[in-house]
Amino acid sequence: MAEFYSNVFVGAQTGLLKGVNTERKVFRNLNSVQSLDKQDEIRAMCWSNNDESEILIGLKNQTIKQFTVDNCQFINSLDASGGEGPIIDLTKIDQKILTCVESGVVRLWNESMNVEVSENTEVMRHNVNDTNFVATGGKENPLKIWDLNKLETPIFKAKNVPHDFLNLRVPIWVKDTHFLPGSKQIVTCTGHHQVRLYDPNTRQRRPMIQVEFGEYPLTAMSLCTIPQNVIVDLRKKRVVHHYKGFAGGIRCIQCHPTLPIVASCGLDRFLRIHDVNTHKLLHKVYLKSALNCLLLRDKQMLDEMEHSEGDKEGESGGSDAELWDSMKLLVIKDGRLWNLRQRKNKK
Repeated sequence: MAEFYSNVFVGAQTGLLKGVNTERKVFRNLNSVQSLDKQDEIRAMCWSNNDESEILIGLKNQTIKQFTVDNCQFINSLDASGGEGPIIDLTKIDQKILTCVESGVVRLWNESMNVEVSENTEVMRHNVNDTNFVATGGKENPLKIWDLNKLETPIFKAKNVPHDFLNLRVPIWVKDTHFLPGSKQIVTCTGHHQVRLYDPNTRQRRPMIQVEFGEYPLTAMSLCTIPQNVIVDLRKKRVVHHYKGFAGGIRCIQCHPTLPIVASCGLDRFLRIHDVNTHKLLHKVYLKSALNCLLLRDKQMLDEMEHSEGDKEGESGGSDAELWDSMKLLVIKDGRLWNLRQRKNKK
């Protein structure tokens, strides 16, 4: 049998881990469905090392499994039970595993460190530039930023926006969040179709900027670092394009750190990869199961793009202008990826 190489890994609600070769548009189940039940649903994934040879997989039953890519087998398992509900996110920090479950218990394994951040937690995100900080939020659970060195109280807790024009309280529902590269600012998207930007360095605990889009929940977002390719500019507050073709809610999107591509998966069982610049659908693979999360194999995707297209690499030099000039963000609304682009200032 010819060797099968995966450049995208996708976790399904059935508990199946799927390896996808986008160049050949084929996939393979990397574990057996006979040994799975509903509690084995894959809820979160992250790389276990920098060379992308091992994956950490968080399951609904609060178990973490370690999968080796080269041998296509599970090599380790950790009982991460604590609190109620499934694992909603996990990440690897300095040889330690950080987990968060739905009831709000955040725990750093290999150390006696845990904290209950609040019930109804739907997202946990760590700051890749400063791994001591993590952010959490959820339904009626405002954005909080925690210092892992002192978990007694959050170092930042967002304040709700003022009442609306009918003098009614605006409900809180944080669906996803990301720290902006090179700063401590943090952006969130909500189940009430808002994108918000916070700056913990200021006294203001309410969002510095808030943008509303449509009437449907924004369920996920992803930050990019590709120069001169602004997908969202919170200053302009204008929709200029969206990615078409989705038939169900999107559960996960991920932008490649260096290439102008974005991958997405969700309830319609397709993995899609779009070109961020041209909005063209590059790859579409049917995976037979409702999908929760994905991981791009960064180095392999880079080799594939260079080999298949010999595409022109954009200049990455750029000036150290403003943070906004290099910020890219994708949001999801009504089962679609929305692309908002900065308009150039006219003089």
